[in-house]
Amino acid sequence: MEAKRQRVSDLHRAQVSVGEIDEIVGVSKTMVYGTKNKLEAGDSLERKPGSGGHNKS
Repeated sequence: MEAKRQRVSDLHRAQVSVGEIDEIVGVSKTMVYGTKNKLEAGDSLERKPGSGGHNKS
């Protein structure tokens, strides 16, 4: 997933439209907009620690 975020980031910097990015990378428009917003806010593209949920045993 990290590679897809990086690809979305690269395409966004190249001024490719959101619709084209979601088709090229194969992700949802929601992910494209989320990645775009993180870039514009200066946040890291990596997921936050502990955001993977809990394992039930």
